[in-house]
Amino acid sequence: MVSILRSQVPTASDVCARYPAACGAGKQVLITGASSGIGFEAALALARAGAHVTVGVRNPDKMQKMLDDHHASDVKMEILKLDLASFKSVRAFAQTYKAAHTNTDYLILNAGAGTSTFHATEDGYESTFQACHLAHHLLARLLEYTLHEGSRVVVVACAFLWLVRF
Repeated sequence: MVSILRSQVPTASDVCARYPAACGAGKQVLITGASSGIGFEAALALARAGAHVTVGVRNPDKMQKMLDDHHASDVKMEILKLDLASFKSVRAFAQTYKAAHTNTDYLILNAGAGTSTFHATEDGYESTFQACHLAHHLLARLLEYTLHEGSRVVVVACAFLWLVRF
């Protein structure tokens, strides 16, 4: 039953094929957590559709390996280091991004992390809560002046937070 449901859900590539103007050339896209899962697939589809994609990932080498493993080394993506478990890293990332980009068409806040045990970040917050929620809020605020009237902000929520015992 699950495989039937999954086959009915359009992929990022399906969406870009159906709505090329929304995904295509000239769009500036920033995606967090793009080294695997939904974030990777969205980044890949948008880049192949002609968008300029910047990805914020904790491990840039892992992102490059994912591109190589998916035979996507021809895809142009700007890969920047971003550790959402560190507000210092979020601020540094935002500064680097803003130095190179004055405009963001799509801000996709996708990164998520989860653990079933409590772990505090260097900032003193529970790690899942910070990585999935607080850091994304901070990043969006730091980048708000790159957004314009037609920009879209997409937040991919993490349900893993409900499993953590505080």
